[in-house]
Amino acid sequence: ADEVAALDIYFTQAERINGSLVDIELVPNGASKQVSVFNLDEYFHALCYHKIFWSRHDVLDAFITSFHRFVPKQLVSSIFTVTEVSQILNASDTPLSVDEWKQYTAYSNCSSEQVEIKWFWEILESLSDSRRRILLSFCTGSKYLAAGGFKRLADDNSPFTIQYQTKLPQGTLPTTRTCFNTLLLPRFDSKKVMQEAFEIILREQQAGVGFAFV
Repeated sequence: ADEVAALDIYFTQAERINGSLVDIELVPNGASKQVSVFNLDEYFHALCYHKIFWSRHDVLDAFITSFHRFVPKQLVSSIFTVTEVSQILNASDTPLSVDEWKQYTAYSNCSSEQVEIKWFWEILESLSDSRRRILLSFCTGSKYLAAGGFKRLADDNSPFTIQYQTKLPQGTLPTTRTCFNTLLLPRFDSKKVMQEAFEIILREQQAGVGFAFV
């Protein structure tokens, strides 16, 4: 209980609005409601609901209403599982395009011409599609992109972002902020050392041990 309280987390979630981070309350008076061991389930439920519906509630309602005009809900539930419907909507069989990934990437504290950034893209291009998806999951929380791909992330004001961390010691493993689709990339002495770091991440991510920060 003390460990949860020590995190000093409240029922809020930071979201980027017009370029600035704003705390959104997950429940009424969430800014004054601290997360504890006794309300963790409530917090996670509220956070998941927010992630799914915030800023998209009207769009989702319109989509669901229109969809069920042509395909009755009872018919869908009797034929498909939730996972199968998700895979259909996410176009999961479409290979990830590194060119598109590059095109719609934003950079923080660095540029696409920086040598470490070039190393990252070269490493990504060397990976199979299945391993690229593991890295995508590490960076965004999901192996699959919604319809519209990386362009959709950029259009939704949450592009995949590489943030170069100059103050971290060399050799530190990359981490991410999945809520903001951001890869935190520390300094590396060489492409070989960077590749070894990503190999560790890919292996651990596949095993269910992530290095990302929500």
